[in-house]
Amino acid sequence: MRKLTFFLFVVSLALFRGQAHAQRCLPGMKGIRLTAGMADGFYSPSSKNETGYSFGASLATYTKGGHQWVLGAEYLRRYHPYRESRIPVGQFTVEGGFFCDMLSDGSKTFFLSVGISALAGYETVNGGKKLLFDGSTIRNKDGFVYGGAITLQAETYLTDRLVLLLYGRERCLWGGSIGHFHAQYGVGLKIMMDLTMDARRMREIPVADFLNAMGGRPAKQRGQVLWYSAPYRTERTPSFKVDIAKNVWFDFGIGKGGDIFDLAGAFIGSEDFLLRAAFIAKSGACPLPVMTQSTRNKEREPAFEDIWVRSLQDSKLLGYLEERGIDAYVAIPNCEEIRYRVHGKRYYAIGFRNRSGGMELRNRFFKGCIPPKDISLKCNGADVCAVFEGFMDYLSAMQLGIIASDRLMLNSVSNVEKALQVLGDYQRIECYLDNDNAGRRTFDRLRVNLGDKVVDCSSLYAGHKDLNEYLLSWRAGMNV
Repeated sequence: MRKLTFFLFVVSLALFRGQAHAQRCLPGMKGIRLTAGMADGFYSPSSKNETGYSFGASLATYTKGGHQWVLGAEYLRRYHPYRESRIPVGQFTVEGGFFCDMLSDGSKTFFLSVGISALAGYETVNGGKKLLFDGSTIRNKDGFVYGGAITLQAETYLTDRLVLLLYGRERCLWGGSIGHFHAQYGVGLKIMMDLTMDARRMREIPVADFLNAMGGRPAKQRGQVLWYSAPYRTERTPSFKVDIAKNVWFDFGIGKGGDIFDLAGAFIGSEDFLLRAAFIAKSGACPLPVMTQSTRNKEREPAFEDIWVRSLQDSKLLGYLEERGIDAYVAIPNCEEIRYRVHGKRYYAIGFRNRSGGMELRNRFFKGCIPPKDISLKCNGADVCAVFEGFMDYLSAMQLGIIASDRLMLNSVSNVEKALQVLGDYQRIECYLDNDNAGRRTFDRLRVNLGDKVVDCSSLYAGHKDLNEYLLSWRAGMNV
């Protein structure tokens, strides 16, 4: 037993490769666990008749949050002292359990988890032999055992594919002949299967394609280099560089860059690899980062749960936009499809992202927001900025082809103070606000604070409530 433990330890050290990387613990990842340990005490020549040993193999499957389902088998061997000898008792058990991640570091190198398992198996006494060396007969019978176990487990990644385990656990079994409770401790290795496959595929996604999915468009191209306005902050001159050949980016405005995972982290403001990987995952749905709400907002707004985002493709949502005069080729690059749960019921809507990561929602029957509420800003590095009350008016302007400048969507006239913080640097501000009292008050507020560079463009759709209503009227006239 001591040789086996030492061997596992030496192998672990030999496979250590320096700082581990955080491509780990994604939902669906699997690892084979090999464990070995002692039972009911520390082995020594004087205690060899009372202590035992165990070894096992299991399959661990990760779920969301770094938790694990574990299915496996274990063999535990104990002894009954008898005269100058001892009688071996072996328990073969299978188990299924759930391990909850309780603590982990930011680099996803160290984890501490607590697991609870159900066990069932078979116990044999003296290998099934009833007659002892001195002619005595064993009266204990072989039989089935059942029960459970609680485990405290520490894991540390040596490499992305190899994990060192340290564990302690308490088993409680009925039906056996060596007592109900057994304390175990030991070491193990977890070998991750196809660990980096998903991460490799994600890294192969062109950064330019990822930016396109996020609504970004290059301001200019020079050979294999694309220049963007930084997609996660406001700037007038594009300083965000993408090297197509190397598939990396660099933001000269903040002096940071990297690969697609680093860019996803900049988008969502997190260094958590699980959140970044899930955000990138475009082949299916990707979780939207959960935003905290104030107590006051919670009382007024629906409790959005189980939020998922994917590219806009639902035929009913696209049909609703078509009814509003917006073609799919305009909507799909600018909007996303949001699926969520409110009070236990599933809903879906068109989503339009704001600069704080929240989502403006719209479908045929509902208009709302997944907080935080904020303005939306799309920059091309222009000196002119077009201002809209909501994203439907913005899409209408894109459909009409009347803007080629930077665009700011208030998403609520109450956000005018936030708009003032970013509009001051523009030389001209074109307002496409609603033809109602709220729209006029908003225009007056912008004009008072920013002066004559604020221009009222509502004459374009005079006689109509807003730009979208004008678009519908215009398209109806085209079809006459």
